[in-house]
Amino acid sequence: SMPAALDQAKPTAVLRTAGRCGLCPRCPGGDAGETCLQIDAKAGEQTFAKVTFIGLGIAGESDWYGQLEPGKHYRLAVWMRQAGLANHGLVHFNFALGYPELKTDFTVGDAWKLYTYDMVGPERPAGVAWHFGPTFTITGPGTIWLDNARLFRYDTPEELVQPYTPNPTVLNELLAAQPATGPKGAHRIWFLQKDMTMSSLLSWHANSTVSPDWYTGVGGAATMTLPMGLQFDYLTGATPQTRMRPWLVLQHILHSEADWQALIEYLAAPYDAHTDTPQSKPWAYQRTLQRGIATPGTADFTQITIEFGNETWHNGWIADWLGFSKRNAVHQGGAEYGLFCQYLIEQIKQSPYWASQHLAQKLRFNLGANYFGTVQADGSVTGYGEEAIQHCHEAVTLEHANYVGPKWETGDSSESTFNDHGVQETMLGWLTGIGKAQADWAKARAALAKAGHPYGLVAYEGGPSGYALPGTGTPTQDATNEHYGKSLAMAISCIDEWMGSYQLGWTDQCFLGYDEGSHWASHTLLGKGFRPSPAWLALTLRNRYVSGDMMAVRTNTTPTLQRGAEAYPLIGVYAAHDGKVWSVMVVSRKLDGKHDGVDFADGYTPVTLHLPITAAARIVLRTLTGDPRQTNLDAMHISIKGNAAPRTALQKGFPVEWAPFWRAVGTTALTL
Repeated sequence: SMPAALDQAKPTAVLRTAGRCGLCPRCPGGDAGETCLQIDAKAGEQTFAKVTFIGLGIAGESDWYGQLEPGKHYRLAVWMRQAGLANHGLVHFNFALGYPELKTDFTVGDAWKLYTYDMVGPERPAGVAWHFGPTFTITGPGTIWLDNARLFRYDTPEELVQPYTPNPTVLNELLAAQPATGPKGAHRIWFLQKDMTMSSLLSWHANSTVSPDWYTGVGGAATMTLPMGLQFDYLTGATPQTRMRPWLVLQHILHSEADWQALIEYLAAPYDAHTDTPQSKPWAYQRTLQRGIATPGTADFTQITIEFGNETWHNGWIADWLGFSKRNAVHQGGAEYGLFCQYLIEQIKQSPYWASQHLAQKLRFNLGANYFGTVQADGSVTGYGEEAIQHCHEAVTLEHANYVGPKWETGDSSESTFNDHGVQETMLGWLTGIGKAQADWAKARAALAKAGHPYGLVAYEGGPSGYALPGTGTPTQDATNEHYGKSLAMAISCIDEWMGSYQLGWTDQCFLGYDEGSHWASHTLLGKGFRPSPAWLALTLRNRYVSGDMMAVRTNTTPTLQRGAEAYPLIGVYAAHDGKVWSVMVVSRKLDGKHDGVDFADGYTPVTLHLPITAAARIVLRTLTGDPRQTNLDAMHISIKGNAAPRTALQKGFPVEWAPFWRAVGTTALTL
């Protein structure tokens, strides 16, 4: 429980202006939390710790834990007080088995005080330590209280007084994959813990989780709350027009009508210290304390998406993904989901800030679907999401998953053998797989628009697939899946997936997931270089160098690969036009060598582009080249390269001849 002295020190009606707000004895940002940790120690030396790190190179678990980044500055900050401890309240801090050079002593008194220790991340050889983390050692008997303990990286003095700062390595790598100027993409963030209260979600400190079932347990708090997620997006640009757009995935069942009103006040209500009070606008006041300025979040972004639940078609298979049908009745209950979301939106629109803050232009409501959506012979449209949106006219977008490669959700088996046939199939993954289903979803969208239910199509998840669910595959299968999923072949298929989706009318497409480690993660571990997968580089190629409206492309001739009655083209071309910039993206789906009953020789395919222009001020070729079988798992084998082309190349058709072309995903940017 919280000591009475702290309870009496709760903030009243003062705004933070800079640095620590001065209102709360325990943290910057005016958000003290509601509890602290009390430890009653027995006689003798007592140790308590949080497992956070593990040695590099330890099989399996190295993917689950992090490491300090060598050479980067870190601070431990913790509020403490004690009563009756030996050695005058001496508290020793270290990292137990790891980072032996990082340690310090604090002499803790009987009054709350902030204690800090600054350190630099050391070099550490692989595999030197098993589980370890920040560790405190005291000598009892006696009692110690701790609160708001933080271990964080900082790169500027300003970050020392901020309650949350995204890791710069992570933030900068994300920005490197976004357009250098102008609008950026959407940023989808989960806030789905089934027992996270709205007040906790809107604070810096999420509440702990409690599971009162057959195995009663209390777990740790969620690692991300709404202020943290928004802080991440604030830092992606200097203006609303240049920032990433938050896409908030929220629990749709477990928040009350009052909770949704609180969320809208937090996001949209302005706060004027001269006329408003913490009692009249408690959530706007809390946001203002956290940020130090009174500007509402909706004024800082061009758009905020609210998504109701995640994959609610699971219907009880996973506790956080709550559906509307019987347990394990997968893809059922779509109509009920739509009706409930319509009710929630109607409640949200009752907010006094809906009209005054023009939220109809700021907030976008999004419903979840999956891999199914079909126009039936009688003209009706079926499919979980399509049925939902027919009962929720306030939702403006419907999301589908957008993966290439085998998908566990549709009963596909992941590959267990890596060979040339599998690589070739990976390169054709869009054409042979999800591309066909997307044509059905586009038809369903058109049919519902004609029937008075218009909506946009977006991808809530997408990119490389083909992974066995964690813990279900053999070591050989997992290694094979990693090779396919992190290969250049998969990047080629992803370009087809994203550009082909745009041609079918899709807008935002989210990549799952920006993360370090195995399976769907985009990068290797931070401790192993944080190298991007080729698919992430393909995303970068598209985001930074292709913009504007999609154009029609006519293919004159192209080599094909026969699969039964179908002939799949081995060259794909996509084009876009943005003012004076024309972009052409070319992919080769041909793998060299003898496989699939064909001799593809060196895999090279000469390509000539005939463009609707005769002159350009500048032509740049940017390529993602290498062997389609190759990955960046052990080293940076695949990277984006660029070079200028002669402007005279336009005179007789533009030859795309960077060699070997069969190994390339390429973008040609032409500036008039």
